[in-house]
Amino acid sequence: MKFKERYKTLLQLYRNRYSAKPSFTSRTLNAKQQAWLEDLKANGAVVIPDFLSSEECDAIKQSIENRIEDFRKIQSSLDDSKQTKFGWEQQDGCSVWKDRNEADYRIFKSELVHPLIGAFNSNKEILDVGAAYLETDIFVKFTMSNRLEFKENNLGSGGGWHRDMVYKRGFKAMVYLTDVDEQSGPFQYLPGSAAANFHFAKVIKADQYQFTHEELLQIIGGDESRIVTCTARKGTLLLFETNMIHRGKPIESGHTRVAMTNYHNL
Repeated sequence: MKFKERYKTLLQLYRNRYSAKPSFTSRTLNAKQQAWLEDLKANGAVVIPDFLSSEECDAIKQSIENRIEDFRKIQSSLDDSKQTKFGWEQQDGCSVWKDRNEADYRIFKSELVHPLIGAFNSNKEILDVGAAYLETDIFVKFTMSNRLEFKENNLGSGGGWHRDMVYKRGFKAMVYLTDVDEQSGPFQYLPGSAAANFHFAKVIKADQYQFTHEELLQIIGGDESRIVTCTARKGTLLLFETNMIHRGKPIESGHTRVAMTNYHNL
């Protein structure tokens, strides 16, 4: 990276992480939350099994599947000019979106679809941990629920390796609603990649927030053991830093993955 690019990166990091830092109301965390927080600080992510029961997952999953199937029946008749950033708005206020090759169907504001998703959306324990981690007051913007299925050349959830924002730190909470193994699109991340120095010494170009798999391998010197893959049973909760490089691994033939994710704003 050239000197001018390094200077620009430093300036952007300062503006987004340190200058005019938003207000923060200190949180009192219980022992469980404190353990989550320490794992987040150490690794950038924490995996929490049995957050939801198998029966709760099945009920939520069925409501998501029903909504997506209803949408698929009518999608060919929809007016594309009425599509928004979050897809096509439904009567109850949520929106359904699909990627180009129909491997990823998403329901934005899915907290309106099922009361258990609503309970996840309003979970104060998660919110307080996220705020304590970022040292910033945050709120839940919406819950996105999605179903991934295999399509040739799919890039996985998130469209491949990426940061959610170029310089700003962020926080998300995701629950697997199906068992997730290596073939069914597990969440993957590169520990330490949210650190400020990673934006200088490790990236290929300034302002880079999307990466091909080949670029990621170049960044880590071909050492794939540095990539953490989060396989887990349904009901598992994942909390993670969104400025680190991450993705949903491309899903393989014969597999599906259903999950729900809280999107937080500062």
